[in-house]
Amino acid sequence: VKAVTGEREIATELDLTPFVGRGDQVLLNGDEYNIDSEGIFSSTSLQLSSNYIGRSKESLSLFTRRKSAQIPYDATASELRSALENMITTGRVEVRRELGVPDGWKWVITFLTNMGPQPTFSIDTTFLLGTNPSGMTQTRLVVGELPDNYVSAVVPDPSITSLNLTALSTGIDYYVRISAISNRGVSMPALTQPESAAPGQVPGPPSPPLARPLNASSILVTFEETAP
Repeated sequence: VKAVTGEREIATELDLTPFVGRGDQVLLNGDEYNIDSEGIFSSTSLQLSSNYIGRSKESLSLFTRRKSAQIPYDATASELRSALENMITTGRVEVRRELGVPDGWKWVITFLTNMGPQPTFSIDTTFLLGTNPSGMTQTRLVVGELPDNYVSAVVPDPSITSLNLTALSTGIDYYVRISAISNRGVSMPALTQPESAAPGQVPGPPSPPLARPLNASSILVTFEETAP
C-alpha cells in the first residue's frame, strides 16, 4: 500500500476489501491502526481511523489480524467456543457463560492448547447495536506463562530441513513444533512425531535383583548387567 505521513487515506495496489473490514485492526509499518468504520473503503483506497504517523512510502506491507466470524451479543458458551476454535491461532478453549453484569453476560474463557505467545484479543463492536454499542470489555484473569526452558529459533533458509538443538538436559523430555512464516502471517504449528524426545535417555530400572544366603555370614545378590 501507499501511505503519506499525516494522512488517513492509504492507496492499495490490490483490492484488500475481501481481507479486511471496517473497524479491523491492522499493522502498517510497525504501528497499529484501525480501518475507519465510516470512511473510504474501496478496491483502491482504505481510510484509517487515525493519521498515519510513519514515513511516507510508496510500497508498504499491510498486515491484518486473524478474526472470528461475527458472534451474537448473547452467544451461548458453545457458540463462542466454536467461533474461537475456528480461528487457527487459538487451539482448543473452554468457555463458561455467567450472569454478573447488568443487562448482559460474562464469558470466562480458558485456553487449553499451548499456542505460544499471542497478541491480546481485540473486540470489534462495529455491528453491535443498542444503547451501549461499545459496552464490551475484556479482562485477563490469569497471565499465561511460557513453559520452562522455552526457546524459539528462526530458520531463514527454506532449503534447511533440520535443526540441531543443543545444550539440553539429559533425560528431560523436550517438545518441538514448527510453523511456517511469510509476509501473510504465521501458520498453525505442526508437532513432531513423536511429540517429545529426551537427549541421552536416562536408563530404566533393571530387572529385580535376586538375593540368597551364601554362607553363615553373607548373602549373594545377583542382577542383570543391562537395563532397558
